[in-house]
Amino acid sequence: MSFNRLRVIYTFAGLTALRYLDASHNEFDELAPELTESLRQLEHLDLSYNRIPQLPDHFGELRRLRYLILSHNVIAEFPNDRMDVLSSVRVCPHHLAVSSVVITAALVRLQFDGATSIRQPSSRPGCCTAA
Repeated sequence: MSFNRLRVIYTFAGLTALRYLDASHNEFDELAPELTESLRQLEHLDLSYNRIPQLPDHFGELRRLRYLILSHNVIAEFPNDRMDVLSSVRVCPHHLAVSSVVITAALVRLQFDGATSIRQPSSRPGCCTAA
């Protein structure tokens, strides 16, 4: 699905076993909440190089999701609600309030594209900010 200039996806009905989805390099400015209903088995999701300002409220219901790539979007805040199963997250800190990315026990790899350094503040253990 990458490089198709898609603007919105409403459903993946019938693809309930889908585990890998590359929807990068499109023109998404929203993700319909219905996506989480169809993609319950999704493990790897690449949404980089879009115009996504936020993830749907029910995005955390993708309980099998381990790898999430959101770099080069306009996401201002990372949704921490039920995102504790992710083992790899890749974001771009230019728009993101990086302090909103909570490090959990499952997280093995956290990559900030374009950040020169990352520091962990003493005021909120378990969070990172770009320095």
